[in-house]
Amino acid sequence: MVSAEGKADDCVKDIANVCLIHDRHKDILQAIDDIQNGNTERRRAAQWPDLKSRWCMRHMAANFHSQFKNKTLMKLFKRLCRQNQERKFNFLWKKLDELTKKQTTELSKRPVNTEEDDQVSLEDVGLDGPNVRRKRRRAIKTFSEWIEHEPKEK
Repeated sequence: MVSAEGKADDCVKDIANVCLIHDRHKDILQAIDDIQNGNTERRRAAQWPDLKSRWCMRHMAANFHSQFKNKTLMKLFKRLCRQNQERKFNFLWKKLDELTKKQTTELSKRPVNTEEDDQVSLEDVGLDGPNVRRKRRRAIKTFSEWIEHEPKEK
């Protein structure tokens, strides 16, 4: 909340346990980073260091579907995203690896007619370290390869 003078009210500083759910758009990630850590170039102080952010499951599932082109696998990915038990999470991850490998093999047998038929990997949104090289398009064979650089907690 902002007062008439443009100053943040004290209640904003006391807010905790807030989580923003969003897609992986670079501008959104930059804005969240500015709120959490501040930005010296823009002369902004950290306003909300305990703010949490997580990827939107629907957007990630759409990206997953673009890569593997299978609605059943996409639903399994959404199940994985909702898991709160490590055992089930690990089981679904392994199952996704097996099934996406099979799906990728099937997709590779099909001719690629257009650029939009080709697979699309997750792009670097500025969170990767300097030595990270993301695999592109048809080089990705499994779910683990597709999501390998994404933080699991997101």
